[in-house]
Amino acid sequence: MKWELIEPYAGAMIRVKVGAVYHYGIFVSDDEIIQFGPNPSLRMGIPDSELSVCVTDVDTFLCGQFLETAVAADRAERKKMRKPEQVVKQARSRIGEKGYSILYNNCEHFANECLTGEKFSAQTDGVRAMFRNMNVVDLYVAKIPEGEIGKVVPQMRQEQIENTGHEGLRRQRYYVWKLLEYGLQRSLGLKMEKLHFFRTEQGKWSCQECFFSLSHSEDAVAVAVSKKPVGVDIECLERPISLKIGEKILTEAERKQAEATPPEKIAEFLLTKWSAKESLFKASDRTGFRAADWETNQGVKTQLLQLGDKTYCCAVASPDVHKLRIYENIQLP
Repeated sequence: MKWELIEPYAGAMIRVKVGAVYHYGIFVSDDEIIQFGPNPSLRMGIPDSELSVCVTDVDTFLCGQFLETAVAADRAERKKMRKPEQVVKQARSRIGEKGYSILYNNCEHFANECLTGEKFSAQTDGVRAMFRNMNVVDLYVAKIPEGEIGKVVPQMRQEQIENTGHEGLRRQRYYVWKLLEYGLQRSLGLKMEKLHFFRTEQGKWSCQECFFSLSHSEDAVAVAVSKKPVGVDIECLERPISLKIGEKILTEAERKQAEATPPEKIAEFLLTKWSAKESLFKASDRTGFRAADWETNQGVKTQLLQLGDKTYCCAVASPDVHKLRIYENIQLP
């Protein structure tokens, strides 16, 4: 396919450059550009799960840049292209559709599928390489849905889930693994079936290709993924906690902070400190966990999150924690 700076026609595939990549759509008129999610310049704060096939005018599509129109490079490409009215009909029929994935179901996949019937993205390899080379620290948090649980890979993890006697814990272990599947693909372009998972002597799940950490509490699951060691912990703030635990888990400086904390906030303070220390331990290669040995003033970030009717504290520890990105309320299948 060639790209030219010419006026598009109804049913044409168009694109606009956004930084180092392109955003694609189907042109119907100046007031109707159909695309999978708006121009990336306008997506700040919108999670991928909320992106859908939508309609904007041409100015919104371009965001001040130049419009390019797809032109068949040869006769073979021309034969693959649907008639313009068929392209428009197909694009309109998908308005509102969700399921966006920057690697496997992005705006270029959508536009090519409308134009030729083939789901294809020439940018995919480049985007995958870009993601794999990025030093990311991504946190994913989700509420455990209702319904039957399915199967996971690898078989060793599936067996662990099946051998879990407690129903609540079995569901936590299943859905935290499904969230890991989503996070690894979204952040690093990695598919579960191609990874080499193993368990350490301490029972911690790891893989050869990247770093990740898992946590669950009540009806919430959390996953952190990175190219460097990472740890995550999530705690429900409604969890009963003895105030005496502060004597065991706090450093001397943190005890002074606790003394200055209002009584109604002390439980939240203790759970936040516990979560931070737990995540720091998970990100380390140490084998013994004594909470009072861990300082929480660097290398870790904590965040209060609302999932359903409950509030959780989530902590992430990493050498690159300043690059932390948080994706909340992921919808799990």
